[in-house]
Formats: sequence, structure tokens, C-alpha cells
Amino acid sequence: MIHRVRILDRTNVVLLIVLAALAGAYAATDRGSVFDESPEASLDLFPGFDAANAARIEIVEMTRAVKDGQNVDEPRRIEIAREGDVWAVTTAKGYPARPEKVQGLLEKIDAFKRGIVRSHNPQHHQQLGVDDSGRRCQVFDASGKALADVYVGKPAPDFRSTFIRRAGSDEVYVAPDNLAQVFGTMPTQWYENQIAPFKAEEAVAADLSYDDVHIRLEKDSEGTWKVVAPEEFVAEKRIAESLVRPAASLRFTAVAGKGSDGGYGLEDPSLRLEVKLGDGTTHAFRAGAETGERAIFIQHEGDEFVFEVSRPLIQTLRKKLDDFRPKAPDPPPPPPPSDEEPPKKPDDGEPRDEAPSDGKTPPADEKTPATGEEPPPKKDEAPDPADGKGKETPPSDEEPPK
Repeated sequence: MIHRVRILDRTNVVLLIVLAALAGAYAATDRGSVFDESPEASLDLFPGFDAANAARIEIVEMTRAVKDGQNVDEPRRIEIAREGDVWAVTTAKGYPARPEKVQGLLEKIDAFKRGIVRSHNPQHHQQLGVDDSGRRCQVFDASGKALADVYVGKPAPDFRSTFIRRAGSDEVYVAPDNLAQVFGTMPTQWYENQIAPFKAEEAVAADLSYDDVHIRLEKDSEGTWKVVAPEEFVAEKRIAESLVRPAASLRFTAVAGKGSDGGYGLEDPSLRLEVKLGDGTTHAFRAGAETGERAIFIQHEGDEFVFEVSRPLIQTLRKKLDDFRPKAPDPPPPPPPSDEEPPKKPDDGEPRDEAPSDGKTPPADEKTPATGEEPPPKKDEAPDPADGKGKETPPSDEEPPK
């Protein structure tokens, strides 16, 4: 009996040790890992959120900037507000926002749930990007009441989801999808920055003027561009298209303001380009003063906004009349030098006699180098018996017949 009690005591001790080890492991996981999980009821992260009541959205993101030669942390802020049924980017002079972009953000917030808690520890917030070092999005109604306030952190390990945290709570959750683009703070993510989109092939005429230059081009039904003023000639197609295509895809880098504000140098434009399309519509652009940051103010006539456009891009439009003249084809390049030696004259194997250096006539018995023939004998000179002509009969040992 005493032996059995001792065995039970040992068993209890072992169980206690195992339980203590499991409790320690859980505590270490909860405190030391940023990916600890604990089940929780699936509830809306923002109960009662209604996207129809949203009137203003503000997103702040901490970025790295260079100032005085040093990298510093600097917040970048984007604000979108609704005026009636139209959303506008108030941090971009009230330029219209892309409605589908705003709607996509509100739908994501409405879908945020209290799913699996990935961390309870505030010390992990910075590592997960769910503090002021990351992105914070706030949604307000028309009275200024906050409808949602959420930190959008780094992508989760699967890169297909994102850590999120509701402001005022320590719990970190995971939301589906990579939300970096949805909650971006770059202005160009929230509006369309193409000034006047149209198809370049639809252009049928173009008028260019700057300084003392005034050039008009027209395209006929066969697609041939011609200069019609100040002269008339068939234009170089490539140059004519290089005037129209940039206008069709002209994009701005920033919204400067509204034309009514003045101070952009548009009253006396430094360049004006008007493009007419086949359906009769026209797109006219006026370039004003330089901004001092490699950009030029430009306005699409009929649009109240003034934009900043890359200065080198506008400089490419300053074409001269001679630029449109057809260029003569380049002459063909010379043949490459050959490594082969020129053919030598055939050699008949006979020696060639050189002319004497004293200027005298060569001997008569020598052949003429040019023809290889013997010179004719002189009148007062007997033929040479050695030449075979008048050759004497050699003596013979035979007696002549009697």
C-alpha cells in the first residue's frame, strides 16, 4: 500500500512538472512572439460603420526624407473630402478624386473583422507597423465624428494579408489582401493625372505658337501630315506625330491651383498648342511660367485647374518650321575595307629587261621588253648568222656524190 502511494506521488509530481512547462511555454509565446494567436469571436472591427455617412478621410504615413543632407522621418498626409456626391483631394487643391478608389477604401474598412488576435503586446506594435511609424487612417462624418480609426501595418508573412489595429486597442488582427495601395498616401494614387486624354491618331490638325513661331499642320484623309502655314509642304510624319502624341498623353506631377488664383504666367503664355480631332473637338494647352523645380505651369483651356508639368517635356514641343521639312535620305555607307590583296599580273616566267640607266638604245639583238620581239636589222648590217637566217651549212664527214 505504501509502495502504491509512492508511485502516485511520483506521477503527480511529473504531471505538475509537465503542466508548469506548458504554462511557461504559453507565457513565453504570448510575450516573446509577435505572431501569437488566440481565438476570439468574429465581430466587426467598427460596429455600426456606414460608408454612406463618411464625409472626410485622412491618411498619415511616416516616410523618409532628405533634409540638409540627412535622412529624417517626415509624415506624409493625404485628405479626401466629399462635396455633395463628389470626392475631392483637399490636399491637392481640391482636385477630383477617383470615386472607385475612395469606394474601395470604405469597403475595406467596413469588412474589417475581429478575427484571430495575432498579438496583445504593445511592444510589438512598431515591429508590425501598427503604430505611428506606419499608416493611420481616420474616417469622419459631416459633423467631424470619427467613424473609424485604424492603423494599417506591414504585410503578414504570407504577403497576402496585412496587420491592422484599431486605435485605442492593443489587439492586432490580420486583414485579407495587401492593403498598401488601398491606403496609400501618394497624391497620384487618388486622382487621374492625365490632363486631357485623347487618342493621337484621331488628331487631324495642330496649331503651334510660341515667341515669333506660328505653325499650322493638317492631316489629309490618307493620313499624310502637311504644313499649311506659314508655308505649304508635306511634313515629316515622325516630327508631326511627335508634336501630337505628347499632348495626347500629357501628365502632370502636381496640382498647382486654380487659374483664377493668378500668378502662373498664363495671361501671356510661353507656348500654346491646339489639337483638333476628327469629331470636331479641340484640346488647347497653354504653358506659363517656370516653377523653379524643373517644371512649368500648364493649363488645359476650359479646365479651372493649373498643373505642374515636367519642363523638358514642354521643351520638346518647341519645334521650328525646318524641323517639319522632309529630310533627304542618308547616302549609303561606303563598303568596308577588304582584307584581300589586289590580284597580281600574270607572270609568263620570262625575264624582263630593264631599260639601261645611261639612256642609250638597247642592243639590237635584245628583245624589246614591251613586245618580246626582236628588233628589225639595220640596212647596212648583215644578218647575224646566229639568228638562224642565212645560216651556214655545218661541215659534214660525208663526201659529196661523184
